[in-house]
Amino acid sequence: MQQEISKLDALQAAYKAAVEEWMAAIREEEALASVDHSIAKIDEWEAAHFREDELRTKAMAAKSDYEDQLREEIFGFYLDLPAKAQATFRLLPSIASISDDNSAAGLAGLNR
Repeated sequence: MQQEISKLDALQAAYKAAVEEWMAAIREEEALASVDHSIAKIDEWEAAHFREDELRTKAMAAKSDYEDQLREEIFGFYLDLPAKAQATFRLLPSIASISDDNSAAGLAGLNR
């Protein structure tokens, strides 16, 4: 059990560090948005935006890793994104058939 807690602590710390790094990139991008209107400064601002976007992706990945481990530890299962997406797409045809029928019977189907 202690090993699982240590792993959760490490994943949580990695997530927090990634968010801090992302926040610093947001502040950098914001600071560059407030400078003069020269081409060079606009290029720096664009570069800062790309760094911010990369760090956001890194933070979201760290969050996902931490959430996955929490789910596994607390609930005993692991959901990966492709599986969740596949489940959503399997439901779409049934949702579409209900919404295509605007009759009272079709609308009643929404309450099932």
